[in-house]
Amino acid sequence: METLDLRKFDQAYAMATASEIFARVPDGRYQVVVENVELTTTKTTSNPMFKWKLRISGPKYANRLLWKNSVITENSLSRVKTELRLCGYEVDKLSPVEGRLVEFQGIELEVTKKGRNDGPDEIFFEKNVTAEVESGDELPF
Repeated sequence: METLDLRKFDQAYAMATASEIFARVPDGRYQVVVENVELTTTKTTSNPMFKWKLRISGPKYANRLLWKNSVITENSLSRVKTELRLCGYEVDKLSPVEGRLVEFQGIELEVTKKGRNDGPDEIFFEKNVTAEVESGDELPF
């Protein structure tokens, strides 16, 4: 087995504290970049879902990750469609989205994070920042 060279991480590792590494991102609004989105199924019901990997772009909590699962059911289709449209998916059918997931990578969103005691945090897509920049609208910051 090949030995990995981890020396490039030594200085940052020495400076990091355990509380920084494991501290929970507090509730609030964050600007994020879609790092990845995949179509998978839930473990309990086997319903299809989008699994979003969102990286906070900062300034506070920069580079921390937020995860959003969008379960697809008859009851959630309106919310799922709203999220996809916010990300620029304007097609009237859901089925072609699987082949276009890579198009979501790099989109900058403004999201609201709300923690829950009884399950995973809730992440709400609020605004597509990339679309605002591309259309020439001024950012609210």
